[in-house]
Amino acid sequence: MYQARTSNASNDEKYYYETPMWGVRLLCLVAIVISLLCIISLVYFLEHKASIDWPFAIMLSAMAIGFGIAGGKPRNWQPWVYFFADSDGLHFPSNCPANSKTKWLTVPWKHIGEIKKQKMYNHSTGVALELLINDDEINQFFKDVKLTQLILGGKPSTPYFKVGYSNSFKDTDQAVAILNSMKQLY
Repeated sequence: MYQARTSNASNDEKYYYETPMWGVRLLCLVAIVISLLCIISLVYFLEHKASIDWPFAIMLSAMAIGFGIAGGKPRNWQPWVYFFADSDGLHFPSNCPANSKTKWLTVPWKHIGEIKKQKMYNHSTGVALELLINDDEINQFFKDVKLTQLILGGKPSTPYFKVGYSNSFKDTDQAVAILNSMKQLY
């Protein structure tokens, strides 16, 4: 019926809205390549005694370190689960990528409003979800979304808190169809 993977904890089918492992590897490798290119450029300029401005050298060094850490950090080489769905509802991590200290918010299907495809602020399309959750849950699991909504202004017209997830590695139409079919099933 839909792409699912089974958790070791139970035999429930689960749909993970995540960056697939090949996408994670690609992004981490790109970060490492950018880091190496910054190092090579810095070494080239210094060896050839090219007139390099110190701010430029500092910027290249900072980029090399930043991209090197991002690409080399073992935690970043894990699938980035944005949320997953099962018979209990939707589950959202307190941080992404998740780790052993990650807390999970479970929103039961009866507290899920509309699930649809929507154009996001970054002009890509993604999955938009309406969640009936309280302020404490919003502050713990969606504080960045809440801040963005405050900056953009406007009061919500419904009691639902709206979140959106764009993921270049997922087929948005398929994700919306799967989530809506699971919502109707449970």
